[in-house]
Amino acid sequence: MGSSLSTNATEITTSVSTQGFNVPKVEGHCSGYYKNSLYFIGGACDVESLSPKDKFNFVDEEEDEFNEPVININLIFRLEINHDNNNYVWHKVDTTGDIPSSRCGAACTIIENKMYYFGGLEYQWKNDLHVLHLATLEWKEI
Repeated sequence: MGSSLSTNATEITTSVSTQGFNVPKVEGHCSGYYKNSLYFIGGACDVESLSPKDKFNFVDEEEDEFNEPVININLIFRLEINHDNNNYVWHKVDTTGDIPSSRCGAACTIIENKMYYFGGLEYQWKNDLHVLHLATLEWKEI
């Protein structure tokens, strides 16, 4: 069973069913579009929405304004979009190389086949730039 993806703009709401990986509820992430897929990276999420394996990989847990445990993540999710049959499938993307630290509030953009990922908030505001080559899924810090 997948997730649901919703948008709400000018009082028009669209909801589509998705399949694949069960994506946690995330805020403060960034996204970009490449080859019929939306890529989502980083952000903060409710600790309880992570799988036990993903929860084990993170140690920067804190509490949000409602005293709920939240955690910054550096996970990448890809939403594969097939417009012909309205099929939307989530994938977790595994990467190698100089993987950026977990953070929220970063900026990202995709140019040609590279995702540029800048800044964000870890324990303090970051001023670093990482590039993910989308063909090889390898990170490099610039």
